Amino acid sequence: MVKVLFLGAINAIGLTAIPRLANNRSWIGLAITLFAMVTLNYVYLSRRRIPTKYLVPGTVFLLLFQVYPVGFTMYTAFTNYGTGNILNKDQAIERLVSQSREITDDAPRYALAILRSPTNDVRLLLEDEAGNRFVASRTTFSPLNPNEARLDDSGQVTAVGDYRRLKLKEVIEYGEAQVTDYVVKTGTVEIRPESLTTAAVGIQRFTYDKALDAIVDKTSGTTYSPKNGTFTAADGAVITPGFRAPIGFRNFTRSFTDAGLRNAFVRVFIWNYAFALITIFLDSSLGLLLAVVLNGAALRGRRFYRSLLILPYAMPSVMTMLVWSQGILNTGYGALNRSLGTRIGWLDGPWLARLSILVVNMWLGFGYKFLLFSGQLQTIPKDLVEAATVDGANGRQAFRRVTLPLMLTGIAPMLISSFAFNFNNAVLILAITGGGPPIPGSTSVAGETDILMSYTYKVAFGGGRGQDYGYASALTVLIFLMVGVISIIAFRSTKQFEELR
Repeated sequence: MVKVLFLGAINAIGLTAIPRLANNRSWIGLAITLFAMVTLNYVYLSRRRIPTKYLVPGTVFLLLFQVYPVGFTMYTAFTNYGTGNILNKDQAIERLVSQSREITDDAPRYALAILRSPTNDVRLLLEDEAGNRFVASRTTFSPLNPNEARLDDSGQVTAVGDYRRLKLKEVIEYGEAQVTDYVVKTGTVEIRPESLTTAAVGIQRFTYDKALDAIVDKTSGTTYSPKNGTFTAADGAVITPGFRAPIGFRNFTRSFTDAGLRNAFVRVFIWNYAFALITIFLDSSLGLLLAVVLNGAALRGRRFYRSLLILPYAMPSVMTMLVWSQGILNTGYGALNRSLGTRIGWLDGPWLARLSILVVNMWLGFGYKFLLFSGQLQTIPKDLVEAATVDGANGRQAFRRVTLPLMLTGIAPMLISSFAFNFNNAVLILAITGGGPPIPGSTSVAGETDILMSYTYKVAFGGGRGQDYGYASALTVLIFLMVGVISIIAFRSTKQFEELR
């Protein structure tokens, strides 16, 4: 019964998702969904696939939550997917054609009245300048049948069949938005109410020519052909929206070929490496110093001091960041400025903001490094240090030649992972400075303290200038490659420490 319910739920979810994926032309997601449904049903309804029953769930989740997102990100990096290019080509054509009806100053106009039936069905009563009257629904437009119309003494239509003409007060109660949203579409003509009492004819400006695979402007005769995801005229003019389309390596080269992006990207690139390396040096040095100091057997209260030192690491990091940015480094009422009796803008200038970020990150990270170094110190045999002392080494030499190399044997991989973490530590940047202050003269969304990951986040979601998922995906791939190459080189370099074992 549990198996039947499980398969029923999986099939219900899959059958619900398949039409939506097909409508959105998400072929990769559709393929994964079909594969998962067929595989799960085959495996769990078979009596011979016992081992596979335990492997399939993990494999399906791996495909859905790791392989598919990574594959989709890499695919997006080679497209123009973003604001203005969200739709596929068919959707973009439909949007351009359907929304291209325009009302010009010399467009035919009608006097407008609202007709409503006892069942609250609404029709429009239209009268042109020549006195001809028409009845229209959202999809029909026909001359008024005199046999159905009832007139008052002045000749004004009061009803058409079961439909009663509303008085102006009733029209106001019905709602202006309800009236202006009532659009009559027949063929290439669109009649749209302009007010509660007037309507006008809109002419469809764009049509799609399948033979040319182009959008044609009927008012000017201009032809817009698809080019890199936008419909572009011969003179370079474009119409929006565009559509998703492959653009090759353009997203990867934009940071170097686009003058508006190049300066900002270079600044972010250099600061990113400096931020990660300086952070590792600062918090590792402080953590090592404290670990060595508190490792002395003669020091009293070591447990108490160690408990205090790991508090910054144990506290929620985001809350700590907010305390620093809003409570300590705030220009107006921050604790640091109050104690100094000044109004230094710690987060306003580029260099002070960078210094502040490094200090906050050191505060957040030294506790973790302290724990690592303290644990590693406990594993070093004391007789090795004593042997070095017997051989004539002083305390500094014994630490540098014996203790530190042995510690690095176990710590080096953790330092590499810490570098990778800080290289992508966008949360710190966004919480402390938001990436600011802005880079003078730059047209990019990047700020002086942005690192590549926070810059990528702004490009994709938070820049205020629209979303550029294609460029953000390309940056993500570049970040992955940079961190991967650095990690491989670093891990190979740490093999020399194995000779010390």
